[in-house]
Amino acid sequence: MLSEVERRLWRYLAQYPDKYFTVRDLASVLGVAPSTVTKYVSRLRELGIPLESTRAGYRYSVAQDDLAVAQQYLRNLPTRLRYLVHYLPETTSTQDIAHTLAREGAPEGTVVLAEVQTRGRGRRGRCWYSPRGGLWFTLILRPSVPPQYLTLLTIATAVAVAEAVHDLTGLVPELKWPNDVLVEERKVCGILTEAALELDTLHYVLLGVGINVNNELLPDLRSQATSLHEVLGHHVPRTALLTLVLYHLDRLYTQVLERRSEVVTESWRRYSSTLGSEVLVYLPEEKVLRGVAEDIDELGRLVLRLSTGETMHLSVGEVVHVRSVTRKT
Repeated sequence: MLSEVERRLWRYLAQYPDKYFTVRDLASVLGVAPSTVTKYVSRLRELGIPLESTRAGYRYSVAQDDLAVAQQYLRNLPTRLRYLVHYLPETTSTQDIAHTLAREGAPEGTVVLAEVQTRGRGRRGRCWYSPRGGLWFTLILRPSVPPQYLTLLTIATAVAVAEAVHDLTGLVPELKWPNDVLVEERKVCGILTEAALELDTLHYVLLGVGINVNNELLPDLRSQATSLHEVLGHHVPRTALLTLVLYHLDRLYTQVLERRSEVVTESWRRYSSTLGSEVLVYLPEEKVLRGVAEDIDELGRLVLRLSTGETMHLSVGEVVHVRSVTRKT
């Protein structure tokens, strides 16, 4: 959604938060005509990037990056899903609130968004540290697809986050199957997919997303995790990032509903750090498999080749990369 010039404009202003620049200053930096700067500023504002203007010029206002007003930016997104935000200054877990809302009949596209989670959780029941400054939200979906599509929805969400981060920052994330988004080989986002189902019917799906944006990390997490602020060296607008994630996810979700899974899987492959690696896969009930991650199939399942030559298609598991191997072409 962002052009290269738009990305350069906000990143330049973000390096000097709260400092004003004239139109002529910005035109010189960007190498464009002064008459076009206002157009680029308007476009960034539509996404939720907090650019303030006075007679002194334009500035990037960190204080105005306010998730409480996210609804006004999502209202006019050109998406099939119509997003409805439930904003909470603090909650136990956006997943818990979303479960309650979904059971009460909340429509597809409902977003539970929190500044702080006191009991945020990740996969396998782990605690997810969720202080102020991050982007913590859950999206409610009611897809007309069978439960076998849950892994595909997870990797579609991972792709949407990767594309949004790239769109906004220029960084090129990597994806570790099935639910991790990495930047510079450290985790910047995790995804938790939960569902209410009965036999072959999905009543609703919850896509929980946690992105380290401007938040501080616990010291014992720093070797494995990072934040966008840490990588870029400046503040990143969370409202704009949310807008972009939901924009990209809508497009990918539509492909899932239309049974065009190849669009999702091919997008995931482009960002993958897992394929071609020798991996350990930790399965439920303490079972561990070792093999080469050869591909993902049409449902997003990991295709694992064991040392025996046997291949397995896995829909769940936690992957640990052991080493890279040469992929067959």
